[in-house]
Amino acid sequence: MLPKGIAIRCWPVGLLLTLVLSGCETPGWGRLDEIFSPSHPKITPAEEERHRVEYIETRSQESIQWLLRHCVENGMSHETVSNVLGEQGTREAQDGKFKAGGGTSVQVGDDLYVYGPDDHSRMYYLVFRENVLVGFEPKDYTGGRATKRKEADDGDDDANAQPKKSRRGR
Repeated sequence: MLPKGIAIRCWPVGLLLTLVLSGCETPGWGRLDEIFSPSHPKITPAEEERHRVEYIETRSQESIQWLLRHCVENGMSHETVSNVLGEQGTREAQDGKFKAGGGTSVQVGDDLYVYGPDDHSRMYYLVFRENVLVGFEPKDYTGGRATKRKEADDGDDDANAQPKKSRRGR
């Protein structure tokens, strides 16, 4: 038997553990597993469709980035990603510059697809390995930043800008 002081301090932990393991509903919060879920927040199909239509009709940067943040995730097929974004994307034939760039997650056998441009002339590069999206980070698509590669360029808005060369080894 535990001393009285320890038993009193441990009961909240036991109650929380019981609720988590049982999946109990909590008032106003829904299921606990949904609260702590690492996946995308719940969105409605109507909200997703509104952003897709807005992107297709106006090429809205805000809408494509919303779709990328909320509806696209690693493991999706090229077809699924294209359906989410409302366009097929174009296979980048000159992808050697990305594959040889070093420091990226792009491998020799990967396929690079380009989506866009949006209404700010930004292009979105997504990498597929054996038709599965890889190396995708939804957090990279916030507030006007198209891709990590775009951040690495010299600041001009040319959608086909080359990444800067590394100064290491000079």
